[in-house]
Amino acid sequence: MVNGTPEMPGQGQSPVEQRQNAIPITPNTPEWEPNLDVALPIDTRDIPDFAGWVNWNGFNLDKRTRFVHDGFDFAAYYTTQGQIVFGLPKGLPIRAMADGTVVNDRQGEGKMAYYSSVQIEHGHNAALMSTVGSGLLSDYVHVLPAEGIMGKQVQKGDVIGHLYAEDEPNEGGNALVHLHLSMYNRDNWAYDSRSHERDVDPARILPNLTDHSVPTNQQGRAQFSVPSLPDMSVTNAHGFTNIVVNNTK
Repeated sequence: MVNGTPEMPGQGQSPVEQRQNAIPITPNTPEWEPNLDVALPIDTRDIPDFAGWVNWNGFNLDKRTRFVHDGFDFAAYYTTQGQIVFGLPKGLPIRAMADGTVVNDRQGEGKMAYYSSVQIEHGHNAALMSTVGSGLLSDYVHVLPAEGIMGKQVQKGDVIGHLYAEDEPNEGGNALVHLHLSMYNRDNWAYDSRSHERDVDPARILPNLTDHSVPTNQQGRAQFSVPSLPDMSVTNAHGFTNIVVNNTK
């Protein structure tokens, strides 16, 4: 417990320090597994008073309702002061979750800057494919790419960009400041994207993301509660009165 709040294992550590004895990703690694040498894409020491993550909008491929959320949204957390914070700090550094090569950096303009992203391929296997597509993939959305990052080799924990955030309140609402992380298994990228066969739940690979979860019927909503943290109230990180959320990204 930290000041009366649950303590997250690894709290206060950098991403690089969390898995020193894990298995490296190689060209022969076929899929994401929990024992691989990976790290959180956010150094929680960059977030003031951070104590643990809240699963506000997790991985969900509901074929019955056709609701798809092909990743995990780092959007809410609880603090050592006993509050749940909705929205991450503006300009928060985003880091590579494993060694790899940046294969895509999308920088949107104007309102489309919200959809800026960085993609990293891990464990490229030249014997399978001469171009990108033979390794595991991690995709970081709502991230403004670091300058000159495209094509660069990065190591676990390297800063690859910063979270997109609007500076001033807008009458039509403000985009939620958060990271959407998607992960995909290797399959030469030859697959039907609508089937989501290669999609991987980040919470299955990274630790402690679902210890405190928003109820299913409130996932991805601007108004939510966290039953496992009943004594904590939700506060808006930036004071925006109208937060625009998107349940698919």
